[in-house]
Amino acid sequence: MARGREGLVRISEKRMAGIRFRCCIYSYHVMVGLGTIFIAVMVVAALLLWRGKLYDSRWMLWTLMLCVPLPYIANTAGWMTAELDGSPG
Repeated sequence: MARGREGLVRISEKRMAGIRFRCCIYSYHVMVGLGTIFIAVMVVAALLLWRGKLYDSRWMLWTLMLCVPLPYIANTAGWMTAELDGSPG
């Protein structure tokens, strides 16, 4: 068999388990990290809203706008964590 055909077909089960484990851990850290960022941003936004300065703080409005796609990324990372875990159920 040609040497160039050793791609994913010949990857060992032990190595594949290690790759799945690393992807699971990394996706979990992305999900938790984004959740922490969401909490911090929302606490600051709530504080500014309570003080009546939210609509005047341009930097916070930009931060809130830039956070819009991040829940999709966190949701996808959570899905990857659940699917790559390998445990039944």
